[in-house]
Amino acid sequence: MKSVNDEHNLKPGSGKFNKDQSRNVTSVQRAIKILICLSRGINNLTGIAAECNLSNATVHRLLRTLEETGAVFQDPISRRYFLGRSIISLTANSDLTHELLILSAEKEVRLLSSYTEETVSLLTISGLKLVRLFSVPSRHPLRVVEIPDEERRVGDIYSGAPAKVLLSQYPEDKFRQLLRYIKLEIAENPSINIEELMLQIKQVRKQGYAITYGETVKGGLCISVPVRDYVLPVSLNIYGPAERIKPRIVEYLDKALGSAVRISTNIRKILHNNS
Repeated sequence: MKSVNDEHNLKPGSGKFNKDQSRNVTSVQRAIKILICLSRGINNLTGIAAECNLSNATVHRLLRTLEETGAVFQDPISRRYFLGRSIISLTANSDLTHELLILSAEKEVRLLSSYTEETVSLLTISGLKLVRLFSVPSRHPLRVVEIPDEERRVGDIYSGAPAKVLLSQYPEDKFRQLLRYIKLEIAENPSINIEELMLQIKQVRKQGYAITYGETVKGGLCISVPVRDYVLPVSLNIYGPAERIKPRIVEYLDKALGSAVRISTNIRKILHNNS
């Protein structure tokens, strides 16, 4: 894939790319790297400078500019930097934020729902909450109805097949970081066994899918598989009454795994080839 510079012949010395333009492009690239650092929890000046291989002075200048635009906020007490209101407003609408993912997956979600005649959805995770990105409801009058996004709770992250599949996709260090917050939530619910949850996540990583019965909806069954190659964990899920899905569970699981592979391929084509 040609870069913007190659496509428009915007190279130093080409006559179309002067020094001011070159400096502007470099500043934008550096600013994006800083925002990525903040999104990963690297939020002090020296840490950002080290991660971006820039001087403290350069990072400080760029942070000041980002702060003026609302892209960055500095806590006056800790002096640490965080993503600001303008970035948060850009990501507040999950449909728009993940539009390329939905574009990559919509056809497969619809085909899978048409084949199974059950509810099929695409979920991701934000903080400790599940976020539904796209869903096709079952054709049957008797069907499992998903929890509306506004009714989802932080506690949903440790219950049900999608939550387990999403958590299983995190690297071990990130998973343990999330686990600290999950433990706080579980402390208020003694019926949840943290050791059992960790074993379940480990098993999901190993087998590459999760199937749960009645964990979130009584009498319901959910098949969940991971969708790879996106910037966040994603799960593809089939929901329905257990009595209807159970006789065809192996068949549906195979179909879901195939759909997830094709969605991942689409993601690589759309996101990675245009990066």
